[in-house]
Amino acid sequence: FNNEPYFVILGTASQKPCKRRSTSSIYINVPGGYTRDYGSDILHPKIDLARSFGILLDCGEGTLGQIVDHFYNPEDYANMLENLRVIFITHIHGDHSFGLIPLLKECDNAIANKYKAKWDNKKVASELPLFVVIPPAMEKRIAENTAINSIVFPERIVVCTTNSLNPELSLHYSQTLGKGSPQVTTTDFGTAKLIDMLNSKPDPVLQRLWTYLRKDMNITRFHSFETDHCRDSFGVVIQSPDWK
Repeated sequence: FNNEPYFVILGTASQKPCKRRSTSSIYINVPGGYTRDYGSDILHPKIDLARSFGILLDCGEGTLGQIVDHFYNPEDYANMLENLRVIFITHIHGDHSFGLIPLLKECDNAIANKYKAKWDNKKVASELPLFVVIPPAMEKRIAENTAINSIVFPERIVVCTTNSLNPELSLHYSQTLGKGSPQVTTTDFGTAKLIDMLNSKPDPVLQRLWTYLRKDMNITRFHSFETDHCRDSFGVVIQSPDWK
């Protein structure tokens, strides 16, 4: 378990949370690592949340409650919020995105409780960034709610759009399906291609995201591909040499 990610399915339902299924959200814990004392439950090792990073795929309404239920130990809960590094929202529908603002506020509270007296905004942004990858239509919503909710450390929230992580947007779409998204003909491109794109058209936000992923999380592939669901609907490919 030491070198492989750990997946927590926080929700798989749609439209609204219900008693047995919450709305869409998947938490990925990226090593390192896990404690070696698995006890009798080898299939559910205890995650060392203080020494690992988190990626959240989608954040429907009720996701924060699911996180509280799963990481019920106060120390684990605080470590999970502090070390969450990437949130990827696949599309704008509420059952995939309405939980984002409450989660951002709770992450900020966790950071403020621990570091407000020690670090300034610049230090927190450098050491504890949170990359929020969202559909373009959500950018204004995030900016407005960050101001309204009095985020203590706004500079640590680094926003980029899902379509910006597709390095060959104009080359891999062959036709438009009605009013929906263009059809993807191939997504077989890797890190080198994306790095070439970034070097040819420097984007400081993408440069920062990719530098952090490679250096601190050893993630060598993190790019989006458009899906046939709604406008600006994207999936994500994540790869690391550490994972089997």
